Amino acid sequence: IYLGPSLDFGSRRLGPEQTLVANLYSHGEMGLDAVAAYVPPAREEAELLREVATYKRMRWLDANLVCVRPDGGLHGEVQQRQPGSMIRAAKPRLLKKYPLVSEALAPADVAAAAVSGLEVEHGSCFQHASYKYLELEGSG
Repeated sequence: IYLGPSLDFGSRRLGPEQTLVANLYSHGEMGLDAVAAYVPPAREEAELLREVATYKRMRWLDANLVCVRPDGGLHGEVQQRQPGSMIRAAKPRLLKKYPLVSEALAPADVAAAAVSGLEVEHGSCFQHASYKYLELEGSG
């Protein structure tokens, strides 16, 4: 999980998605499975998300939605747990019920392509011949 808060530097501001991608890349990651936010990204932030290698399969999670569990409770409610109890990770297939980021931003993509007359290409930031991914491992 990478966080992307909005950062204000007086005359400059970084949007949440810009901070998220910077945080992601600074930790050596190349992709992102999902983005959760209350509002869709602005144009500048959307352009940056399009450069992430996993853009074509990245999911949009609307943080405004309230999820109800099968037992009638709300997801996110505080539940009392026993010390040492394990919380199971969500199954990856659960993300497939959420729309793709590319679908949420499709009107902007179509408009950009129409104005520029170019085909819109996504996720090519690390897709060039001179880029080499190095897996780093710590010793302690």
